[in-house]
Amino acid sequence: MDLCQQVLQISRIGRRNTKDCVHKVLDRLFTNSLMAKFNLKGKGKRGKRPLEGSKVYIAIQDGIMKFDSTATEDCIKVNVSEHLKHAPQRLGGGGFTTP
Repeated sequence: MDLCQQVLQISRIGRRNTKDCVHKVLDRLFTNSLMAKFNLKGKGKRGKRPLEGSKVYIAIQDGIMKFDSTATEDCIKVNVSEHLKHAPQRLGGGGFTTP
């Protein structure tokens, strides 16, 4: 599946607002245990990998912006970051670990 098809599929997920759309998209694309291994920038003591800049993140961002014309890149970044931050404490996320 090429990037255009991925963006189209993501834009079809949709929700009532940008925040809900981000949460629904991430929950459909990743498990909580996989999300727990990522953060937006990839920086920090826990050795997490960056999601921002990846092809998947670009598809997520473009798909959400296609669904919601009022969505901004900054709004999407904040919501993705927040969702990834809480992944370890959700069911199957593995819990928080100490560095």
